Amino acid sequence: MYIMIGTRPNISFTVGCLSCFLINPGKRHWEQALCVLNYLRETRDLIISYSRNSKGGLTLQGFSDSDWAGEKDGSRSTSGYIWMSSGGPVSWKSHLQPIVALSSTEAEYITITTAAQEGIWLCRVMAELGSEQVGATSLAVNNEGAIALSENPQAHPRTKHIRLRYHFICQYVQENIIKPHYVLTHDNVADIFTKNLPKDKFLGHWQSMGLTQRASGSVRR
Repeated sequence: MYIMIGTRPNISFTVGCLSCFLINPGKRHWEQALCVLNYLRETRDLIISYSRNSKGGLTLQGFSDSDWAGEKDGSRSTSGYIWMSSGGPVSWKSHLQPIVALSSTEAEYITITTAAQEGIWLCRVMAELGSEQVGATSLAVNNEGAIALSENPQAHPRTKHIRLRYHFICQYVQENIIKPHYVLTHDNVADIFTKNLPKDKFLGHWQSMGLTQRASGSVRR
């Protein structure tokens, strides 16, 4: 958990799944935990890298995604988001949503709100550090229905049941503080936080989020 929070966002989904069984783990959970430790040992030279010359520079860019009803026991959805700056991740999260979403659009909408809250806070931190964001902060989403819902706060028959707190995003979209935009699923880095992925997609996403192999002879920190 400590490693995942600090430097290894690519194991967030796995750690979240295993954490659900901390109270009463079985043999299978123990074996999977050992697999995670072996993976960390084999990839111990994997680091987060930042560059002032990266595309976008210090500008924040977010990605959010959800896996609708992926929980087998309770049918809850998994939310995942990542915020990047200077070519590397600065904040990320993978967690089960507190309520059951009735559609993929609703699940994505809930995730957008959670990601936006973190993004707004990060913008304030950046401003205090002398790097105030200019214009709306970009948030990539791979669900056009959720984007449309965030841009139109009017009540619809299919969304009347959604809790008021999740409509938080609408105000900030209207005020041009957060700007959700569509991105294809295979280009959405946050996909790694919501489900198990094939090896090639898994490697592609952690490379896209700024994780690189430490150069030989570099100093460990």
